[in-house]
Amino acid sequence: MKILLISPTAKKYVDPLTTPLGILSIATYLEQHNHTVMIYESAVSKGNFENVLGKFAPDIVGVSIISGKALDDAMKLSKYAKDIGITVVWGGFLPSVMPELSLKTGCVDIISIGEGEYTMLDLLDAIETGRSIDTVKGLAYIKDGQVITTPQRDFICLSELPVLDFNLIDIKNYLFSYYSCKKAFYLYSSKGCTGHCTFCYNSNFNKSSHRIRPPEHVVEEITYLVDKYGVDGIHFNDDLMFVNKDEMYSLCSLIKEAKLAFYWGCFSIIGLFGKEEFQFMYDSGCRWIFFGIESGSREMLKKIKKGINYDKIEQTYVDCADVGIIARAGFILGLPGETEADLRETISLALRLKTSQISFNYYTLVPNSEAYVKMLNEGKFDRPKSLQDFAADYPFDKLRNFSNIPDKELKVVYSYFVLRRLFVKDSTTVGKSNSWWAITSSFLIKSLRESSIEKFNTSIKLVLSVLFFVFFHPKIRLKYGLKLNFYFNHVIRSNGDTSI
Repeated sequence: MKILLISPTAKKYVDPLTTPLGILSIATYLEQHNHTVMIYESAVSKGNFENVLGKFAPDIVGVSIISGKALDDAMKLSKYAKDIGITVVWGGFLPSVMPELSLKTGCVDIISIGEGEYTMLDLLDAIETGRSIDTVKGLAYIKDGQVITTPQRDFICLSELPVLDFNLIDIKNYLFSYYSCKKAFYLYSSKGCTGHCTFCYNSNFNKSSHRIRPPEHVVEEITYLVDKYGVDGIHFNDDLMFVNKDEMYSLCSLIKEAKLAFYWGCFSIIGLFGKEEFQFMYDSGCRWIFFGIESGSREMLKKIKKGINYDKIEQTYVDCADVGIIARAGFILGLPGETEADLRETISLALRLKTSQISFNYYTLVPNSEAYVKMLNEGKFDRPKSLQDFAADYPFDKLRNFSNIPDKELKVVYSYFVLRRLFVKDSTTVGKSNSWWAITSSFLIKSLRESSIEKFNTSIKLVLSVLFFVFFHPKIRLKYGLKLNFYFNHVIRSNGDTSI
């Protein structure tokens, strides 16, 4: 059969285009089983969608929807395909956790719940042979006016999936500058995370499990990307790349043996590794690691079930700096029940860390997360009546405040750390500057070259908002001890009073 897999355009995105790893894996797997697959990346694919659809003439259209950002485009493309008689299947996180609301959009025939490789292959076989789709695990659909959900499908054994076929996408569309890398690329080496964080999708979606791909497959893909496309950086997009030292040593040893000219970075967790392990990772090419700390309040960390060793946080950043790894730190603003005292502790910890790469993001209401279910039952928000309402009311990039702190104060703190990250540099770096400004400015330039006006305008609006909240709310800044020393020291070079 012929399948068109679609990655819809996310509204107002300002980050580099992420490799559509999910549908790329599904496409590779289906092609291995003698189906013909085409990937349509809405943001960058050449050709009008209607013309592409008419020329390729697929039997099935599959659409991957991760968040509400891409919902409008997903619905538009799906409706067109459905209206001309093509079966439309939705997959990805959002339809998986909200199948009933997804079906009620009227744009989709079938929802693939969870991982899509096995489910899509089984579904195609059922359609080809005339077997009822009732026999296919991991689906939701409407039958006789009722939403039917088939039994849940077991997790995929990642060793059974083939090496990704990068010929299915245009690699050049997904290369981006990142720290000292000019041609970085997103890849993955595992799925899931062992954590139980209340704000995260993982406990529900991945059942707090972590599965690794065969390290040999990962290195084979990296080798291909480096040799054929000159990729010089790999950003592993895993939720959590390693859960133990054995996994780290296994993959890093193979990377070292391959002797490839590239750097890499990943997401990790505080307390898993010490200086010796970070040195080994550095020797294999690791140059940046993102740690999700979320809060500097011990009480808040307990409430959100973060499960990290608080006493090892600061030492982790010292160890990374000592070996030359840029350690990024992520915090969440506006966590449910967060108080001013909690925020003060968070800011105090953030400013003590031996890194300039500190980011604060607003708390996002993730469907079916533990916090979502709890607050829904407590009446903190209304149950969404439609998928469109949820995407509009709880966007992934705007503040919806469930804390005990005023919105304005959260926005000032957020803006302060955006500005600080742009201008402060660390002493440990490889190659060119590790300032976030180098990354941000290169992306803005790329947006202009590509005539990506919406991306450029979104970035400019963000900059203006940051400047407004930082410079026009000095009382709030000083309330939380947020001085602009870094700005005057690194930008204006003034010898005047920096207490403002």
